[in-house]
Amino acid sequence: MAPEVQQKFADVAKAYSFEFSPQFNADRNKLWYEKVAGTPPPA
Repeated sequence: MAPEVQQKFADVAKAYSFEFSPQFNADRNKLWYEKVAGTPPPA
């Protein structure tokens, strides 16, 4: 990208991850076992 464009959007240009947060994954897995599988999550 041109330097002037980079500078214009520097305040919103951050390092982003395409992964979900660890807490989201834990909650999603717990709820999947409870709502879909009908069993508690494995220990």
